[in-house]
Amino acid sequence: MEDCNVVVMNLGLHYYPDGNHTGKETRHTLMDDMLAAITYLSNFTASKDNRIAVWRSALPQHFPTNDGHFYGWNKMRKDSCAAINGGSSGHQQVYNKIYDDAFSKLCRTERQIDEMTKQSCNHRRHSCKVNPVAEVNYQTIYNFWRDNGCTEQIERELSRLSNLNGIEERHVIGTIFRWSIFDLFDVTRWHSKDMDCSHFCYIPPLFEAAFERLELLLLPLLASF
Repeated sequence: MEDCNVVVMNLGLHYYPDGNHTGKETRHTLMDDMLAAITYLSNFTASKDNRIAVWRSALPQHFPTNDGHFYGWNKMRKDSCAAINGGSSGHQQVYNKIYDDAFSKLCRTERQIDEMTKQSCNHRRHSCKVNPVAEVNYQTIYNFWRDNGCTEQIERELSRLSNLNGIEERHVIGTIFRWSIFDLFDVTRWHSKDMDCSHFCYIPPLFEAAFERLELLLLPLLASF
């Protein structure tokens, strides 16, 4: 992705909704994978000019359980998708809550004014201070390089950080924008049949609305490229 100008990232629903929220594929907790993702995205935007990082919200699940998450077929209360907690407004489910917690650990919210409405849009932009080569337990790119003996990449990254900040300071500050679309998809009838209460298919206007939000988020930034 080093040749990209815009990276949009999301860690999907393949994490257990309870316990430590372990990834079914990564075998790491969602929090650890989120911290690694924030580290990468922040370093990505701090490394070069004209780079934008966007974090996309998780989409809702509408399984007929107490909170809409999937806990196994034997936990279903009925055989059709159902509204979350009876349709409570603003309910974001566990994945988005963990995203918020992860951003609060590494980032601060920047004040941003929507030029069209003149209203504050603080939740859309985060300034994140990270150390890309820190000795941490979660799977950053640096840890991957180290575990796999990628010495050339490690030396190049250490040299870049030293040239940027000096030998002692290896932190960088990058900006990550939030693309929030949970509310658009929080309608049970948007799902396909056969109890697929996670995925959303065959509804072009829904995705048009979602990408319109992304366009509104990116348009002022892309104009400066």
